[in-house]
Amino acid sequence: MTFIYSIILLVTAVILANFIAQKFTAVPQSIWQIILGLLCAMTPSLSNYIVNLDPEWFMMLVIAPLLFFEGQQTQKQTISQNIKNILRLSIMLALITMIIIGWGIHHFLNWPFAIALALAAIVTPTDATALNSVNNGLIMPTKVERSLNLESMFNDATGIVALELAIVWINTGHLSVSEVLRKFGFVALGGIIFGLAAGFFVIQLRKYLLRKQFDDMTAQVLLQLLTPLIIYVAAEKIGVSGIIAAVIAGIIHHEERNRTLLVSAQMNNLITQLWKVITQLLNGVVFVILGLSLVPILKNVFGLRLEKSVGIITIAFLIYAGMLLLRYFYALYDAKRINKKIPKDVFKDALVFSLGGVHGTVTLAMAFSLPLYLANHQIFKVRESILTISALVILFSLIVPLILLPRILPKEQETFDINELDQAYKEIVNAALAYINTLEISDERRQKLTHRIQTQLVYKYNRDPQTWNKVVKELDDVRNRAVENAIEDDLLSADAIKLWHRMNEGRKYKQQTVRGLKNRIRCWHMLYRSWERMLNLFLTDKQKVQYRVRKYRRRIGKLERKKLKATNKEERTYIQGKITKLERKISFVQIYRDDEQRHRWTEALQEIDDVTADDVALFVEKVDEQNSDKGIVIALREKINNEKLNVRTQLDVEAQQNVDLMSILQFELGFIKDRHIEGKYSGNLTKILYDDIIAAQSIILEVGI
Repeated sequence: MTFIYSIILLVTAVILANFIAQKFTAVPQSIWQIILGLLCAMTPSLSNYIVNLDPEWFMMLVIAPLLFFEGQQTQKQTISQNIKNILRLSIMLALITMIIIGWGIHHFLNWPFAIALALAAIVTPTDATALNSVNNGLIMPTKVERSLNLESMFNDATGIVALELAIVWINTGHLSVSEVLRKFGFVALGGIIFGLAAGFFVIQLRKYLLRKQFDDMTAQVLLQLLTPLIIYVAAEKIGVSGIIAAVIAGIIHHEERNRTLLVSAQMNNLITQLWKVITQLLNGVVFVILGLSLVPILKNVFGLRLEKSVGIITIAFLIYAGMLLLRYFYALYDAKRINKKIPKDVFKDALVFSLGGVHGTVTLAMAFSLPLYLANHQIFKVRESILTISALVILFSLIVPLILLPRILPKEQETFDINELDQAYKEIVNAALAYINTLEISDERRQKLTHRIQTQLVYKYNRDPQTWNKVVKELDDVRNRAVENAIEDDLLSADAIKLWHRMNEGRKYKQQTVRGLKNRIRCWHMLYRSWERMLNLFLTDKQKVQYRVRKYRRRIGKLERKKLKATNKEERTYIQGKITKLERKISFVQIYRDDEQRHRWTEALQEIDDVTADDVALFVEKVDEQNSDKGIVIALREKINNEKLNVRTQLDVEAQQNVDLMSILQFELGFIKDRHIEGKYSGNLTKILYDDIIAAQSIILEVGI
């Protein structure tokens, strides 16, 4: 159970860190994840549930899927066009870094060269995901960013092979150059060949299953999610690089996805979205684990004497600084080699390339893979020092770019901000509501569609009370004038006139009630109303009428007792007015219960709607034109539609409602397209809006229309 608790703790830490990062954007998400890991490890009640993850499991369950997904995002043309650059970065630069850094550690720390080489191999591999966490919101030079991503995909294998050879050297005391070259060639080339073969085999297997109608969505998705794990394990079993095999298989799967984009679009979309979520989770878990691991490491550092603590921190920083210089001069050399003249921005690009060598997941996994005991059964004494230095190098590689890159690189100019997105949604919803009003459908269907379209805003419009009250008063004035003109022109029946007067009385009573509620406990009132609504769910129409009549009669009884105790005429008159209103309500409920009378009220309400419809529509258009914030227009449309349902018969129109909703969403897509053509919506904003609406259409089709 402890392992399960550990997983829950890690995932919870990732969730909290991601939410915090959304609120405090100045600090990268990965740093928050490390901080949450630190807090978990330092909290006694939580640290009991933390277990050490075996490095082999870590490489298989975390590193292999991450690199497989990175491969899926890379086109094979990119690899073929940059093959020389990849070899120089992932092999030549990595080996030069290991040899020079290893020599420095050997010379200054007096460690055996084999041990120094092991530490150098651990801290050399870079991590593109960790880089993304520190350059978020910055514009990286295109060539530099591509080089960093390609380097991080393939230099992991170089570091892992070098570490394996260094451990062999430590255990045996010798290592021949020919053996090193043979081992490296077999592991690296074998990983490439195995990745190609395994990736091709899995793709053909999936195609065969699809042709034979074995197209179960769950099974197909799980097959691809398991692919990097199976390929990694199989590659490691035969002695080749599982990391390179996973990357190559990912690249092959990218090509397969492009070919089957229209054949199995839904499956491809689902797999892509799943991989995005899984990779984000795994990256978060890695940094939380780094935070967890730092606690015992930092305890060891600060548990030493001050000069030793400062010494080990200095060593880690010097190793990191040495790698920065090597990467900087390599970038200058590469630029001079390619260009006859030194490019204008070469020094800046070289510095960005140098700082972009951020370390993360693989470095951490390799450090933990060091054996506790050597072949002669002696304790590997410097293991803790290597772990400590490696962890500090990771921290320096995250913190230094976080400080320097914003001072070197320009910030991304956001094509839109959250307020613009919010305003765009309001415009879309407002246009859709106007479109709904043009449809020849019942008021019940219109109200339901209005409510469902408004959910695109996620929240209710937070209207300004002063502005809203002014608009509502103007709406009432428009209706009153329209009805008065209709009465003068003898366009309304006696029932319609009577209903209009009652509706006006109801509005006045409601306004008085709202004013009175300011001096009451509103929370209690809301709870009481909620209880009433819940109770009505379980009552028949006849029982609802009886319940309301009994409730009004109980109120009348209380008011009559209060009236008898009243001491002055004004108070008795006020109470009698309340009793009269309640008696009218009882009369209205009992009359409405009668089918014939209810039909009369419905026709009367329709008459009122007919004589006010044109004036109300013109008023809404006027408000729409005068207000740039469409939220108040949306709220106004909602109020008008809800008021039309006072005495409507409820119908089961769910299926037809979905058909209408599909039509409205299609209208919204056209509206967004027009806005984009007009230049009012940027490309990124249009994509986000399109994705949301298309996803909604897919859900409706999945549920059924």
